[in-house]
Amino acid sequence: MISVEPAKVEVFEQSDAKERRLTKASLAHVESELAPLAVNPTWETIRRLLPEGSITRGSPSIELRNSSQTGIYASAIRVNPGEPGRVYLKAYEVTKGTPLSEKRLKDRSNEWVGWSADPEELFLSATEFMIYEGDWGKPYAARFEVWFIPDSAAPESKLLEKIFKIEGWQR
Repeated sequence: MISVEPAKVEVFEQSDAKERRLTKASLAHVESELAPLAVNPTWETIRRLLPEGSITRGSPSIELRNSSQTGIYASAIRVNPGEPGRVYLKAYEVTKGTPLSEKRLKDRSNEWVGWSADPEELFLSATEFMIYEGDWGKPYAARFEVWFIPDSAAPESKLLEKIFKIEGWQR
């Protein structure tokens, strides 16, 4: 594990080979990816290193799609909060306002997101999570909200919301 606050990189190799080829290759890859940033630690360098499509232009959005099984969802959130911080999801059953998978959803969707002074630039937060309330074959309406926690310790704020038809996950 390599730890340089606030980032950590961990390579976990379960191999009987003493030379740890996968670990060495992984560390070499991370080093080559970050080398330009070590030479020139600027926002412009970071932007050049980002994969294509990491920053888009347009209006903030949240999209949900079914993942590997009913009740498991993948989200794609495009936002620009205008300052450093993290985004996360809240979900509510629409008719009664009952919170859905409150703690687990926050833990699973909590992610630092990019930002810029240009409000047209949008940054991606993508995650997968489960909604436990409900059963397969019994869809219902749920309101998903995107919340922002600024690194500055300013109060949290809701960035956007959207209603989706979902089903709960069951074992």
